[in-house]
Amino acid sequence: MPNAVAKMTLGLAGASAASAGGVYLSGALDKEEQKFSIRELVAKNKSIVLIASEENERWEKIWTTYKTQNQGRTEDSWNLEGWNHTSTDTRLPSLSAKCTSESTIKVEGVQDKKYQDFVSWCTRKAEFKDKLIDMGYEVLGDSDAKWQTNFDSYKAANNQIKIQGLEIQTSENYNSGNNKLQTECKAALAAAIDEAKYSNSFEGIKTWCAKKKGESN
Repeated sequence: MPNAVAKMTLGLAGASAASAGGVYLSGALDKEEQKFSIRELVAKNKSIVLIASEENERWEKIWTTYKTQNQGRTEDSWNLEGWNHTSTDTRLPSLSAKCTSESTIKVEGVQDKKYQDFVSWCTRKAEFKDKLIDMGYEVLGDSDAKWQTNFDSYKAANNQIKIQGLEIQTSENYNSGNNKLQTECKAALAAAIDEAKYSNSFEGIKTWCAKKKGESN
């Protein structure tokens, strides 16, 4: 009888341990599933975008920031290949490479320092051009025939959709590649989406500076 009781006790203990182990494993898996890759979190934040590989001027600006923040440090924040605190002046290719690898790391949220560092060194402010592309639009190319149509429509007396600060008189003629509309569109498309001058002009920017992808002229 004592053996039977002992076996029963051991069996219950084993079952409890297995159950506890299952709960722990389930909790660990749930916690892992609640993590997001840094790239996913950036995509959800419409105020920033990843810096593209060909955006050299933007990389140079980021590099200046990174270099300043790590000035005098033997070991820099991201342990970039080629870093030397006494002689590293030109931008290291390892910075953009590090951005690529860091983008796949999973974190719990935007408060994670890994995410915040990534935002500082791998992203830029979203511009109106980025917002339009995200909505399925494309900006008009320099030689797009739609410019003349838009120019004539914009200067029409009954036009109510404007870009702030842009006035075109009905007497003005269209000049391909060099006219008020194209000049203002270029400035507006490159402006950050929180720039005060264009904050109330998005409908105008969308109407006169872009078109739906695949739309014919």
